[in-house]
This record gives sequence, C-alpha cells and structure tokens, in this order.
Amino acid sequence: MKRNLARAALDCLDDLPVTCEPSDIINRASQLEAACVGNLPRNNDGNVRREPSLASKLLWCKYPALVPIYDSHAVRAIQVLSKLANMRHLENGTDYATFVEFWRVIYRDVEPLIAELNRHQYPYNVRLFDKRLWILGESTMA
Repeated sequence: MKRNLARAALDCLDDLPVTCEPSDIINRASQLEAACVGNLPRNNDGNVRREPSLASKLLWCKYPALVPIYDSHAVRAIQVLSKLANMRHLENGTDYATFVEFWRVIYRDVEPLIAELNRHQYPYNVRLFDKRLWILGESTMA
C-alpha cells in the first residue's frame, strides 16, 4: 500500500506543470490528493481518510516557494494568531483551502519581517514561516 501511494504521488507530481501560480495551489493539492485516494487508509466507517497534510507536504516538494504546509501544529498556530488579530476563527478539521486563506492573510503581514530576519538567505521564506507556525502550534498543545 505504501509503495502504491508513493508511486501515485510521484506520478501526479511529475504530471503537474513546472510552474504554478499561487491561485492554483488549492487545485494542485486537490489533484494530488485525488491521485492518491485509492491508496489512502480508510476510516472506521470505510470512507477514505482525507490527507491535506500529506498533499501539502508533497506539493511543497514541487513548489517550495508557494505552498503552505498544512498540519495540526500549523492549524493551531493559525488559530492563535487569528484570534490575536481579531480575525474570524479557523475551525479544527478545516479544509486546505480555508487554511490557505487564513495562512495568506497572516503571511502577508509578516512577510517583510521574515525576509528581513532571513540572515542565512534561505531560499524559501514561505518555509521559514511554516517552521515558525509549527513551533508555535506545538507549544500551544495542552
């Protein structure tokens, strides 16, 4: 099963265009997840488990300068930051498109600071932001 999932994911990544617009990220993530559906684990009710975290991480391999990585830590961090910014609340179990919407609003505000603090000239400021979200989300676990 794991080998089939990896093959399906790699085939889908190969089929994606070399370049991508930020507005296409959601569609690309959906394509990638759909390509993997037959190889994904099933829930207790027999339905295929949705895997936006897997899809976003795989998609990041293809478009590292554009793709926000979705995982539970990042969701928790966005929830905290959106509350501090008096934004509407990001629900647990939210879909990737909604997560990206929140992520982009917050990223736009902090992007200049991240660029300024990027002393080692890491090529992907998006990933620097994701790493900070992961750390914040991990530390908010109770």
